[in-house]
Amino acid sequence: MPTATPVRRALALLLALLLILSLAACSSEEESVETVNPVDPVDPDQLGGDEPEAPPEPPAPPEPPKGPLNPFTGLYEAAEYELARPVAVMINNLKTATPPRGLSFYDGAFEVLAEGEVNRIIALFYDYAEIPELGSVRSARDYYFRLARPMDPIIAHYGGSDAAYIYIKQNGLDTMNGMEGDVHNALYWRDEERIRTAGYEHSVFTSGEKLVSGVDKLGRRTDLKETALEPFFAFAGEEAPVSGDLAAEQISVRYSSYITAVFDYDSERGLYLRSQYGAPHMDEAVDEQITVDNLFVLRVPHRAVGDEAGHIEVQTTGSGEGYYFSRGTGQAIQWSKQSDSEFYEFTDAAGNPLTVNPGRMWFCIVKPSSEVTHTAAGDGAADA
Repeated sequence: MPTATPVRRALALLLALLLILSLAACSSEEESVETVNPVDPVDPDQLGGDEPEAPPEPPAPPEPPKGPLNPFTGLYEAAEYELARPVAVMINNLKTATPPRGLSFYDGAFEVLAEGEVNRIIALFYDYAEIPELGSVRSARDYYFRLARPMDPIIAHYGGSDAAYIYIKQNGLDTMNGMEGDVHNALYWRDEERIRTAGYEHSVFTSGEKLVSGVDKLGRRTDLKETALEPFFAFAGEEAPVSGDLAAEQISVRYSSYITAVFDYDSERGLYLRSQYGAPHMDEAVDEQITVDNLFVLRVPHRAVGDEAGHIEVQTTGSGEGYYFSRGTGQAIQWSKQSDSEFYEFTDAAGNPLTVNPGRMWFCIVKPSSEVTHTAAGDGAADA
């Protein structure tokens, strides 16, 4: 066999080297392909079609904590308020002494003739600490005390009739009479502007801050009697508010030739706007018209006492007729009151206990002959 020449051996070695390098390159490419991360498989449901579901809504924030239930309005007070005795304040309502201050903070109000043609308001306030100013404060009559007494209030007034002073003494009422020097200094002041515009007797004011400190300084009891802790009305639930069969988008209550109170329903707010003396009844302390959630008109016997001052007696016990208005409608009712220490009981036309919407209560106490009209928007008088 012929021996390979050096040239042939060199060519063979070169070819072998090229083959080895070629195989190594192929192996490296295969390894590179194998080490690349594979593409995740595509879900066919995600190709076109509906959008993916939205993330769930965040949970609703918790409701703010509620305070105690107000027994007169059926509404919850602020969480920081501790249920205590309300104050009942005698508010002036003479035309020259208006507008009042702070009256819009009321929980309940009883509007009654004082003497002759003029009426006054005894207003009930439970959480009264934040009232900026309140008044003007006037003298009391015994029947205002009789109306407020079931709620166990501390009564703020500035003077009173002989009958009022006798009633205070006979029944041990807890009052704060500004005619007493220490009470005046603790609670009241006279507004110089009102002295100029309305007269000295119509210038007395107080405030929530003074009422709080005055009650403490004068040592008045603040805890409520058990009889004043329970609700004074059968309240309806918010899901099923009470409605009546009478049109009542405007209500007019004539007290005398001097004053007629008018209540116009605001359907957006679900309450009545009060007017008197032909103009909106404003609260000067907050520059807002006074509003009413629930309006009671009670027909009650009145009798002239026959004294020079023209004082009257107003019957506060017994029974009689009236109306209940709320949320733009009304109904005829019957009222009864067994004693001064007991609150009214109300029934509907069928004799069933009256159910009342939660909210603030305004009472118009009028003579049996007083003209009361309730109308739908744009209509004439529907009833009297």
